[in-house]
Amino acid sequence: RLTDALGIGKYHNTSEIPPQAPIIIIAYGAGQIACMVDEVLQVQEIVVRPLGSQLRRVKRITGAAILGDGTIAIVLDPIELIQESIKTDLHHANPEQDNTITGRVLVVEDSVTSRMFLAHILEQGGHEVITARDGMEAFAMLKEDQFDMVVSDVDMPRMNGFTLTEKIRSDARLSNLPVVLVTSLDSREDRAHGIGVGANVFMEKRGFEKESFLSIIHHLLLGEYKNDDR
Repeated sequence: RLTDALGIGKYHNTSEIPPQAPIIIIAYGAGQIACMVDEVLQVQEIVVRPLGSQLRRVKRITGAAILGDGTIAIVLDPIELIQESIKTDLHHANPEQDNTITGRVLVVEDSVTSRMFLAHILEQGGHEVITARDGMEAFAMLKEDQFDMVVSDVDMPRMNGFTLTEKIRSDARLSNLPVVLVTSLDSREDRAHGIGVGANVFMEKRGFEKESFLSIIHHLLLGEYKNDDR
């Protein structure tokens, strides 16, 4: 149901679902979902306009459009809807996962593909994910908002992951925030540098395993993870 993906579920059991509810297909790239809606009003092409910096963090919204009659319509984000649908299906299939500890995670990655990949995995694990494009943007967000963890790339413009980690450890309020570096750098020197500046975990993108990653996140949130590199 579209209402489930939006977090405003209306129907609580299948007996309340209308017998001939309309279905819409939401697709983006290789991903697509079928959503039940109350009614299909009309179909038309639109020009999507950004909402502005004040509203850019609103979840599941990508912009707005002015319809032919002058009405302003909010435009849903297909990527977030697909990811939210997958997460909802996983919880329905594995209800015991609802007891798993979750957190608010800041993902810092300049590559759009890698950023979406990490966000998707974390959201599958039940975590709330906010993203930043580099260390400078991430640190500004950390100063303004509350997060339970940072997952960051290393090689980024303006401020890299090593410098971001150093700034986090030097800040009185943020100094105990768990930091996971996920990077293509794989030398012993890079690993030692990452741990040396204060990263809790240094993970290589080569050989990345989803289950291991989510397990590390889980134990870090519980305060149970011990890094043998330290």
